[in-house]
Amino acid sequence: MARMTKALQIEAENEAQALQLFQAGLATLPDPRRAQGLRYPLQTVVTIALMASVCGCDDAESMQAWGEAHEEWRCGFLPMPHGAPTRDVFLAVFGALDPEAFNTVFRAWAELLTVRLKATGKQITIDAMGCQTAIAKTIRDGEGHYLLAVKDNQPTLHEDIQATFAEADDDRRRTVDEQPRPAVEVFEHTDKGHGRVETRTVSLCRNLTWLTTAERWGGLSFVARIVRERFVEATGKTSKETAYYIGSDRAATAATAADKIRRHWSIENQLHWVLDFAFREDEARHRAKNTAANMTTLRHFALNLIKSDKKRKLGIANARKRAGWDRSYLVSLLTGA
Repeated sequence: MARMTKALQIEAENEAQALQLFQAGLATLPDPRRAQGLRYPLQTVVTIALMASVCGCDDAESMQAWGEAHEEWRCGFLPMPHGAPTRDVFLAVFGALDPEAFNTVFRAWAELLTVRLKATGKQITIDAMGCQTAIAKTIRDGEGHYLLAVKDNQPTLHEDIQATFAEADDDRRRTVDEQPRPAVEVFEHTDKGHGRVETRTVSLCRNLTWLTTAERWGGLSFVARIVRERFVEATGKTSKETAYYIGSDRAATAATAADKIRRHWSIENQLHWVLDFAFREDEARHRAKNTAANMTTLRHFALNLIKSDKKRKLGIANARKRAGWDRSYLVSLLTGA
């Protein structure tokens, strides 16, 4: 291993300080390997894999090559007692990691990084993986507003919102001992084109009586339900999808909520195409055990980091190349600096 010069050591120390926030996000990732005989710390392996992925490496072999090429720099802030991880180490680690735990840690960290970059005074729409009380608090602390999707990742909250709208849909006469029927504001919009007719109906309710965990969500102002019904003319078939959200903006209406949710869905629908084109996801050969799922999570996170750069003028593929050429740019992507 080449000896690190004093100048490189100072530079590495500064970059290491900037990267502490990023590495802290990996601290909760459980290591599935046996402690005996471990040569490569889990945090080191995952950090190098992510850095390499951002820089254009789509398989374990290229990750090894990237790690070896940048070993002198990374040894200043990552523990590497046995040098850069090899191809087999990357495959073994990603084959052993539980995909659900890996996805949860990375998605939560991605959302927190997004919050750190965007929260102040703005509205942030996050999918169900990001629906956590800590994220809601961070957004509100930054004087922003959240609109968070709720699924089975928050089972009690999900059931309570369903119960709220079930009560709203029930037009029976209530007794004096019952809670009054919750008031709901409704907005409906229909799109036609490409042989499809899609109707989106958004219901917004500010009555939080049926929410048993409302106090856990800082600044919670309303719950929302969106029903998306799609009719395909060629097949004559109709499909229906229902999603639930919680929000903090007291000035929100059913119409403004519908617009924010629609734009968020549009971004999500573009994600797989971008991954296929820029990351060649469909060509990746990682299929053994859990590796394929974990590599996909890694690529999603790398994509989120690149897309978070609001000053970026390059496309995704070329931004990855720049990260490989420009170390300061890579560090800025990882830390949101």
